[in-house]
Amino acid sequence: MLGLLYSFLLLSAAHQCLAYTLLYSSPHNSSYAFLQQLRIHDFTKTVCAEDMIYPWCDIDLKQRYNSKSRHVRTVDILKAALQALPHEEVFFIAEDGILPDIDYIADVAEAIQTSGKMYWGAATNCSMPQDGSKAPVCMQEDFYGLSRPMASCFVQAASHNATDSVNQSTFFGDTVYQHCKHLDIEYKYRNESLIWKKVFHDMNKCVNLNFSPETEKCF
Repeated sequence: MLGLLYSFLLLSAAHQCLAYTLLYSSPHNSSYAFLQQLRIHDFTKTVCAEDMIYPWCDIDLKQRYNSKSRHVRTVDILKAALQALPHEEVFFIAEDGILPDIDYIADVAEAIQTSGKMYWGAATNCSMPQDGSKAPVCMQEDFYGLSRPMASCFVQAASHNATDSVNQSTFFGDTVYQHCKHLDIEYKYRNESLIWKKVFHDMNKCVNLNFSPETEKCF
């Protein structure tokens, strides 16, 4: 689903005194007009990779990314978000084909902010550094959430992670598992029924969130 080059949409909102940000990572051919329709809150920012041609970017990452540098992209986007949004306490990272229920995400954001140490998403296994065994200490990369302290710890510790994984969620989960134990990480899992992936279908509305103009026709 992800292309070689990326842009980032940060959808930021205040909800009952909450400060959280939803980061959409999207291919270079992602529809800017569609992303604009997701701007239902006042605090929305775009973050772009070097070659993006979007009409407006609040944050420029000044770098290109490919399939072998996805883990670097994760470090850069969280580093930029931490610097640009000093009052945000919760971050979500989502792929372009994800559309979450906004009320559900607000509730999850409140739980993450209250905890201060929560890692939220759909569990997937990571290799343990001690013996190579597998444990569900990572979240699937299509959509996951974390607290600001965890984001800060990850950014600081990423250069010390010896894993060879370039999968963004595996790299993130492995890094915080190895280097952020002092946060006493709390793992929570998402409600899949409140997250639309690739297709939004409800009542008389059906939207393809992962349309490929090269291989498909839009009717």
